[in-house]
Amino acid sequence: YNYIKEGVLAKGDVAMIEYVGKIDGKEFQGGTSEEEFPLSLGSGQFIPGFEDALIGKAIGKTTVINLKFPDDYDQTTYFVDDKDQKNGFNLKGKPVEFTVKVNSVRELPEIDDAIATKLGYTNKDALVKHLEDTAIEGSMLYSLFNSKDLAVKSYPETEKARYDTQYNELYAQAQQQATAYNQQYNTAVSADEVLYSMYGQTSEQVKNYFQSLLMQEMVMFAIFDAEKLSYTEEEYNDYLVELAKLNSTAEKVVTVDELKSNNPAWQLEASMIFNVASKHLVKLAKVK
Repeated sequence: YNYIKEGVLAKGDVAMIEYVGKIDGKEFQGGTSEEEFPLSLGSGQFIPGFEDALIGKAIGKTTVINLKFPDDYDQTTYFVDDKDQKNGFNLKGKPVEFTVKVNSVRELPEIDDAIATKLGYTNKDALVKHLEDTAIEGSMLYSLFNSKDLAVKSYPETEKARYDTQYNELYAQAQQQATAYNQQYNTAVSADEVLYSMYGQTSEQVKNYFQSLLMQEMVMFAIFDAEKLSYTEEEYNDYLVELAKLNSTAEKVVTVDELKSNNPAWQLEASMIFNVASKHLVKLAKVK
């Protein structure tokens, strides 16, 4: 990426920001960035008014934004100094102040055949097509899963149990870490505090995350069935190869066998169904 550090923000820019959120003058959990965050202005990732307030602001400057959480923003949180999480409150309709520092604007370098080949594509056009499809897919899925008209009438108990198990295992690990830490340092750290230190979310927010994954899975399964989609064993194996590449880093190359051993088969198959359904939706999408 190229990082632009002069000028003003415009709609469509990817602004690299740091922010601190406060309610009644106090920081609340989940309202402050843990690290620099890439925000695409106009994407609707943040609450209404946040992104619009940044448009036209100078890069490199800090601005204060006063907003209100939507009345249907049903999420419970805690103030940062509420270590025992005894005084939770709902964010519905709450006035909030964000102090936002804009560090830079992130831009993709000019694409040519050399860069495309280095990234594993045949040429520039193939890479551009991939980026366009990825952008359409991301925007489409965001709109789909955040639609007020979207509702899942029921969840199969088997699928619900799988995600409940994942959450319970994660919480149990946090409890074990909290117990070990308390025994070593004679403290009273809770499992919730361990979760927040690791993920920047409360236990309720983590649980909501798993519930959101289940909702998304059910929606994509329904599309997969309704559109009578399918995939071959060869396509599935090719998908696992690509998934392994996505999970690899410069320091560690992940193999398909490692991918299979570290993830339950149902989860990989669900990921494949999700992928096939989303690619199908991209083909049907009408870009404005």
